[in-house]
Amino acid sequence: MFEVVSAVLAFFMILGLTFINGFWLVTLDELELDHLNPADVCKRLNKVVVPEMAVHGLLLFACILGWSPWVLLLNLPIAVYHGKKFSTNQHYLDPTEILRFKNLKASRNEAIAKTIFFGLQIIYGMYWMVSAIITSSVRKTIT
Repeated sequence: MFEVVSAVLAFFMILGLTFINGFWLVTLDELELDHLNPADVCKRLNKVVVPEMAVHGLLLFACILGWSPWVLLLNLPIAVYHGKKFSTNQHYLDPTEILRFKNLKASRNEAIAKTIFFGLQIIYGMYWMVSAIITSSVRKTIT
C-alpha cells in the first residue's frame, strides 16, 4: 500500500515539475518576444525556483520510500545540479543579467531540457503508478 501512495504522489510531483518548467519556458519566450520586461520575468520565475527544488527533493524522497531506483537514478543528476546552483547562490535570476544573449539562451535551453525530461518521465511515472496498484491488488487477493 505504501508503494502505491509513493507512486501516486511521485506521479503528481512529476506532473507538477513538468508544468513548472513549462511555465519557465513560456515566461522566457514572453521575454524574448518583448511581451514582458526583465524585472517582471525574474519576479515571476524567482517565485517558483525554491518550490521546484523542494518538489524535486520530495520526489527523490518518494522514490526512496517507494523504492523506485530507476526514477531515483534518473533524477539524481538534476538534484545535484539544483544543489550546486543553490549552494553557489546562482538559483535566482537577475534582471540585469537575463537579457544577455548567453544567459537568456542558457535559461531557455535549461527549461526546454527539463520540460522534455519531465515530460518523458511522466510515462515512466504512470507505469510505476499502475504497476504498483496492480501489484498491491494482486497481493490483497492472494492473502
